[in-house]
Amino acid sequence: RGQETALATAPRLTSVDHVRTSPLKRYGPLRPLADVQTYRTLLFLVTGVPLGALWLAMLIAGWALTVALAITPLVIVVLLGFSAAIALAGLAERAIARDLLGAPGGPRRRAAKTSGYWRRGVVVLKAAVFWRTKVYLLARFLLGLPMAIVEVTLFAQGLSIATAPIHYRWLPQNGGQ
Repeated sequence: RGQETALATAPRLTSVDHVRTSPLKRYGPLRPLADVQTYRTLLFLVTGVPLGALWLAMLIAGWALTVALAITPLVIVVLLGFSAAIALAGLAERAIARDLLGAPGGPRRRAAKTSGYWRRGVVVLKAAVFWRTKVYLLARFLLGLPMAIVEVTLFAQGLSIATAPIHYRWLPQNGGQ
């Protein structure tokens, strides 16, 4: 019995600290490269290029149709369609932000319902969620596009510098002569 106790309490000769510590603690200053959230955030920023352009085109088309049909009764139909398109775009952006960034996605607010053909247009124009979503979609283009371009440029330059030892031989030397 004495030997069993001595064997059970014998000091460990091998260290398993590297198994217990998380990979994020082990990488030190390179920790963000091992974090999945880094790549999710980068993906969110890159989606600003195609989605921002799509939202800008939708905003321009919606307002152009609204202004063009402002003196006709069809303006209400256009406003209702524009409001539905804005709501769908807002839902898409909310889902992307929730999935990629982990942003909270509070309850969805709807515009008040009313009866009457002309009142529906007024309700759309008075709805704060309609205007806030449009401002966000416009900001997604105006701010998202430059941020995505800078991000992709920095990533490409970093990749070029990291792989320079492989491809430097084929770069022009001595002024390209």
